[in-house]
Amino acid sequence: MGITDGKYIEVLPGAPVNTDSQFVNAPKYTFTTSGEYSLSLGRAGRLAGRVDYIHKSTIQYDYANSPLVAQDPFGLVNARLTWQTPDPRVSIHLFGTNLANRAYALGGLDDGPNGALGEVIKLMGPPREWGVGAQLRF
Repeated sequence: MGITDGKYIEVLPGAPVNTDSQFVNAPKYTFTTSGEYSLSLGRAGRLAGRVDYIHKSTIQYDYANSPLVAQDPFGLVNARLTWQTPDPRVSIHLFGTNLANRAYALGGLDDGPNGALGEVIKLMGPPREWGVGAQLRF
């Protein structure tokens, strides 16, 4: 668990922040947990399953703390199933990320009504993804 309690103590006149502004890309709370279970398959090797969960509280992505680009609290679940073959150098895994298919932002910018462009940009995180991988150690 992480807690960030950043505060601006003093700001110069005309600065893009004030003493009530939240820090950019610094959620107050983060929490991560994971669990893994491994099972022997005898001569067929070993099977291991892993699940990870990460939670982040509200994240501000611009100095003005615009609600248009702020990310509300969210959590992500990822999982992985690995088969360690009888040859300890070779493993194959299946994985899934963002299993709940949560829409979340990785960053953003609100140019605002007084900005040069007057537009809002929000960079979104990847949707649910599945994959297969292999590892060869040598």
